[in-house]
Amino acid sequence: MLTRRSAVRAFTLIEVVLALVMLGVIAAALLAALAPQQRLLRAVRELVEARRTLDDGARVLRYDLRAIAPGAGGIYDMAEDHLEFRAVSGASVVCAIDAARTELSLAPRVDEGPALTAWVTAPMPGDTALLYADGESDSARWIPYEIAAPSSLGPPCPDTLGLTPGGARLLPSVTLRATTAVEPSVRAGAAVRITRRARYALYRAADGKWYLGYTDCLVSRAVPCAAIQPVAGPYQPGGMRMTYADSAGAVAVAAAQVAWIDVIMRPLARAPSVVVGLPHGDLADSLRITIAPRN
Repeated sequence: MLTRRSAVRAFTLIEVVLALVMLGVIAAALLAALAPQQRLLRAVRELVEARRTLDDGARVLRYDLRAIAPGAGGIYDMAEDHLEFRAVSGASVVCAIDAARTELSLAPRVDEGPALTAWVTAPMPGDTALLYADGESDSARWIPYEIAAPSSLGPPCPDTLGLTPGGARLLPSVTLRATTAVEPSVRAGAAVRITRRARYALYRAADGKWYLGYTDCLVSRAVPCAAIQPVAGPYQPGGMRMTYADSAGAVAVAAAQVAWIDVIMRPLARAPSVVVGLPHGDLADSLRITIAPRN
């Protein structure tokens, strides 16, 4: 019996080579099309990171510097790359003053509901308590008193002031002791602001980059000023500059004259230009803010 063997045709070497060449051309075209998109995504990512750096720095500076009172000694030292100021760390209300007028009882701290006493860190010796003295119509002012001892717990506030409604009437008050007697113009019900000497500065960290850093200082510490910690960055070398102006817009030569603080920040991140029609190079970002201290 005769059988027919079906013929099987294989690829020739030339066909294989041509197929590989075509695949290489297609792959190269795909890579060429994707490369600009990758560069664009990288540039956008770097610009977003730079904007985040600028936003972080602007947010913390606005929050802390708007609360200072230059005319009342709220600025200790100022320069283009740093500012030492009186930072608010807490607030409360006086509910009683002892006979010697050195011990203040403040409204109790509560875990839930409205609170009249709150702070980031508990008051310590060397902190300053600003007490609101309610005098004649135009003589009301904040009077600074240095705190002599750590805060402690005392007897509940008197009910007559209505500062501790409900179950809070039984809670212990917070006791602060001042180094000097409080003026008679400070009475029960006066507002209290707890402050501490602090410093914002552009500094070079261990990684060699420049950051906006924060530290606070207490004379009661063995080393008064804590190690500076980064709060925003990195920035370019010299990438933060502060200038100070008085109410007329002229350069403020004394801290008490400061009415405006201008801050210019330049982040370290630089995104390559990938926009068709623009010159090749880096697109650098920057931000300028103006802060007006409240009082």
